[in-house]
Amino acid sequence: MNIRTRLLVAVTSLLAVTCFILALTGYLSGRNALEEAAFSKLTSLRESNANHIEDYFGHIQKQVTTFSESKMIVQSMRAFKEAFHAVDSLEHGPWERSVLDYYTNEFQPRYQRIASVEPLIPSDLKERYWQNWYLSSNPNPTGEKDALMRASDGSEYSTVHARFHPIIRNYQKTFGYYDIFLIDPDTGHIVYSVFKEIDFATSLFDGPYKDTNFARAVREVSNSSNPGVAVLEDFEPYTPSYGAPASFIASPIVDNGSLIGVLAFQMPVDNINKVMTGDGQWPERGLGNTGETYLIGSDFTMRSIARELIEAPESYFKNLETAGMNNETKRDIQAFGTSILLQPVKTDASNAVMNGVAGAQIIDNYH
Repeated sequence: MNIRTRLLVAVTSLLAVTCFILALTGYLSGRNALEEAAFSKLTSLRESNANHIEDYFGHIQKQVTTFSESKMIVQSMRAFKEAFHAVDSLEHGPWERSVLDYYTNEFQPRYQRIASVEPLIPSDLKERYWQNWYLSSNPNPTGEKDALMRASDGSEYSTVHARFHPIIRNYQKTFGYYDIFLIDPDTGHIVYSVFKEIDFATSLFDGPYKDTNFARAVREVSNSSNPGVAVLEDFEPYTPSYGAPASFIASPIVDNGSLIGVLAFQMPVDNINKVMTGDGQWPERGLGNTGETYLIGSDFTMRSIARELIEAPESYFKNLETAGMNNETKRDIQAFGTSILLQPVKTDASNAVMNGVAGAQIIDNYH
């Protein structure tokens, strides 16, 4: 090989190396640009959803405080409370058997995790009386007890119920709340609820649900001196709803400067999910085939539903197995149809967020 040929080969090799370096530099530059664009898009989506969910909770807070101040709610609270406590001179009767049968033959088979329903059965005769007429002897099936407008007991309570129940029930359905409650702030008794689950007529101060998030919200409102306060309690499993995740918001009912009751909403899980999932329009919102935004709580579990659970449940549960999730939690996710309170999100991102740090990076996901 002569000098010219060797020189030509050397120059060609140098050009090849230079081209490779330029190509690699271009590739890395392009990849960085794509990453920056993707991060920018994700950050925008995160901020948008954060604003939407904050606005939504702000809207709920305004609804509960405004509704609690309405003349109709003030009137209904006074009427329900007086009529509820007007049956003090009760005697034991065969109607009590209906209540016991409901717990053992209706509630327990639906919520088999409860070893015994005995601690849940009201010990107070008055509580059993109202549960008989509006829960166990209610001719409508479980989940549809709200269809009863007036029980046939001939009481003043049933007259009051026939008057106010259609209005409050319509409000509940219009805004999608799971349930709406009126509570006596002196005794803690739930003197009215739309759906009449097994917490109806019990006391949140000394009854079977005194340690729930619902009870905490009502106690805080009852002890507050602020007539416009609204107390929101985070999701927790709630026994009367068969252990499903439940969150509550409560506000005082004040008449002429005196606290006469507490209004409470059981939060609408479906509406929260709609906000976080964009009503299922992930691709249209720029999240492609697998992207999602979700809420997490301080316990590092979800407060909104996982996209994969909605779109590809078989794949979702296969991923849970791969991740080593215990069978009981998997069964709960299947039974409740939600990942709220059940899907752990222990990632670099969730750790950062709990320390008040925002950012964007490439990490392993919650599976």
